[in-house]
Amino acid sequence: MPHIFGKCSEEDTDEAECCLNAALVTPGTDFKAFPEGDSCGGDSEKGIPWCEVDCFGVTNNDTPEPPEPKKPPPPPKEEEKTADKADRTTPPDEANLIRGGKSLLNIHCATWRDKRQTKNVHEQKRFLAKCMSQDCEQSLEGTKGGCRFMDENGLCYAYNSAQLWCVDHMTNVNCHDGAEDWAIPPIGNVDGGQYATKWMPKKDAKVAGDYPSEPDYSCSCMKNCSCGRKNCRCVDKDQKGVGYNSDFDGIKIFKSSSKKGRCMCSCGGVLGF
Repeated sequence: MPHIFGKCSEEDTDEAECCLNAALVTPGTDFKAFPEGDSCGGDSEKGIPWCEVDCFGVTNNDTPEPPEPKKPPPPPKEEEKTADKADRTTPPDEANLIRGGKSLLNIHCATWRDKRQTKNVHEQKRFLAKCMSQDCEQSLEGTKGGCRFMDENGLCYAYNSAQLWCVDHMTNVNCHDGAEDWAIPPIGNVDGGQYATKWMPKKDAKVAGDYPSEPDYSCSCMKNCSCGRKNCRCVDKDQKGVGYNSDFDGIKIFKSSSKKGRCMCSCGGVLGF
């Protein structure tokens, strides 16, 4: 049968343009361009057909496959959407939220925030308990006080003006909302007076400094009470601790109407004396 001219040695430059075997055939080669027979000029020479042809280094498709399209990015998470909407306005000085780059807190809270890394574990817990006692009492002060809004550490802004500013700027990144039932109007929504508010102390505080094996710790408070190590004097003889540990469970309570608006807190088993 007729065949394409291929009777030449590999790399035969003289017949490279007409002999199929002179060089490696590249993808897209037009085989009709080669002469039939056994010469560059073409002739009537016929040959025995091959049973099979092996191709090396090429694919059956000389057109490369297009790359897979890139997957679209996943939709933003809900917290990311919320963060995008956050108000990053710097609070004015008269709001008394921040001064010198630090939140304005009750004195023991400021001490815990700024110096806890210099104190041992017991003292860190004691100062946080003292801080919580101050925040607790602030939550019971009525229209002149109240604690609903906190800083990034979960500590009450000490000034009533700061609480009121956050009411009008709830999406501001500096205003961390405890809950509406933590305060009476206009800061919160509790109608039963300041002693019916539901403020809660801090939970899951981390030990600062070189104490990698120390677990997180939480706080509890006795509202309208003054306590020692073994007993409390409270307005309500059946007063229960509020918070996240059992430090006041089973403590003996004596009734005392003079303790209204007072608080005693304990953090990680350490009272705030």
